[in-house]
Amino acid sequence: MNASTSETCVAVLGLGYVGSVTAACLAHLGHRVIGVDRDEHKVNSIETGRAPFYEPGLAELIQEGHANGRLSATALLEPAIQQAQIVLICVGTPSERNGNLGLDQLRRVCSQIAAAWKAESRRLIVAVRSTVFPGTCEELTSECLGGSERFAVVSNPEFLREGNAVRDFLEPSLLVAGAPQNALAVTRHTPYRWIAVASFAGFAVTCCGVGSCERTQPPPSASMSATDSVARCISISASTC
Repeated sequence: MNASTSETCVAVLGLGYVGSVTAACLAHLGHRVIGVDRDEHKVNSIETGRAPFYEPGLAELIQEGHANGRLSATALLEPAIQQAQIVLICVGTPSERNGNLGLDQLRRVCSQIAAAWKAESRRLIVAVRSTVFPGTCEELTSECLGGSERFAVVSNPEFLREGNAVRDFLEPSLLVAGAPQNALAVTRHTPYRWIAVASFAGFAVTCCGVGSCERTQPPPSASMSATDSVARCISISASTC
């Protein structure tokens, strides 16, 4: 797919399976992407144009992003998010013995974002792509980000299948971004919405509030099959964010 959006700077926090695929694909679509991870192997791999693990098509996209300068990686979170309009959180949330999800990494990253953003006045879109239970984003907003109006927290779950992740990202059957009304108002008028609408082949579905669901028009290049697949659009409540 050819890039069709104006350049947006996106910080991807966590360069594991979801983060690396997300970063490489967004760079391929024309955005400037800074990947952040504490793992030196992952950072060094991307900084030298190599994939940190095998996934069909990923190595080529990382090499492309490295060559054209759109994709970079660092272990330093603060300078990365200070350059970004959008932060995508892709850190791991491993299952625990009691069936809960481990949110330690997610809480740590959100606290680091809050600390790094103290001197900033502009609003930052923080999208959570990590696997979380309903209500987690709302909890993180109040607990780790202090409920600050400087952050628009969005739930943007990933639907990537191992072995088909690159294609799932570039040609999704459904894209969901869920947020409370106050956050959604920001995403409608910022590059986040246009990453969704212009960069993906399918429909972008923005869900907010109780029982409300906005279906935004796909780009002209979207196929009818991609458009038709969105008949599965469902309404969700703000508590799922």
